Amino acid sequence: MHFAMAATVCLLTACTGGAGDVDPGGPCFPCLSDADLFRPDADHGTMTTPHRVNLDGILFTHQDTTATSTTRAFDAYDCGPTLDQSGSEVWYDVSIDHDVPVRITITHEAEVNVDLYLLVRGEFELETTCLAHGDESIEITIPPGTNQLVVDTPRVDSVESPGSYALEIAPTS
Repeated sequence: MHFAMAATVCLLTACTGGAGDVDPGGPCFPCLSDADLFRPDADHGTMTTPHRVNLDGILFTHQDTTATSTTRAFDAYDCGPTLDQSGSEVWYDVSIDHDVPVRITITHEAEVNVDLYLLVRGEFELETTCLAHGDESIEITIPPGTNQLVVDTPRVDSVESPGSYALEIAPTS
């Protein structure tokens, strides 16, 4: 059974009014639907069919869970090679055409343990370079191209603590 939650993505631009504006004549935040963001595949969020994120001037928020994910592509990353990351994963493609400074934040219940990994994908499917790692957040300038963000469940003392999370990727300038 596939479990998916709705995504909300809002443009961070000023508007002069019109349909869909929150405050005609002032700043507005028109939102894009899931259909605008995700491939129609039932198994989105995997390494081969990741959630798609376009950060060109937008705030991205998404809720999902690692509890139902069957993807376990990486057991370790080059920016944390001693950490056991053999648990379930949810994948995102972060596509941009210029450097974008961002703050990536993940929140979850206390019993859930998930980590963030921002990767640059190489020529081959399993060839990646880790740009950053964080337990709760990452602040970084993401380079142009398609980068990958992984929400990964670590194993601590041979125990996984997967679960639901809320992800936010916010441009910082």
